[in-house]
Amino acid sequence: MSRPTELTEALIKMAAHYADSGFSENSEALPTISGLALYLGKSKSSLAAYADQSEEMADILDRIKCRQEVMLINGGLQGDFNAGIAKLMLANHGYNEKQAIDHTSNGHSINYSNMPTVIEFVAPDFEEYTAWRDQKQESPA
Repeated sequence: MSRPTELTEALIKMAAHYADSGFSENSEALPTISGLALYLGKSKSSLAAYADQSEEMADILDRIKCRQEVMLINGGLQGDFNAGIAKLMLANHGYNEKQAIDHTSNGHSINYSNMPTVIEFVAPDFEEYTAWRDQKQESPA
């Protein structure tokens, strides 16, 4: 037999309050699912189960994630949050840093598959080498 649900209308109201302003009243910089769990005295897995039971609770958890994302972006841009921490946390919202390098030649893509590889063996010019060597030996270093 499963445990009776502990999801009540009062719990949903407390969760909604946390998502709207309760996190700041609780001295948190931004709302988090973990913060909500502590605020309600529940576990994160219980919150996930409540979200499966109640569309209203699922919406509250989604609202927390959206508010967190917006606050991280704004706080990072305005300098209110450490940029490195904001970047790290935004990765949980699907953001990532990419660098693209465009390898082109005169604006056209380089297609290596159509370019033959040519290896040319060249015999050394011993007279030129000898002259260069003699010149290096005559001049002091």
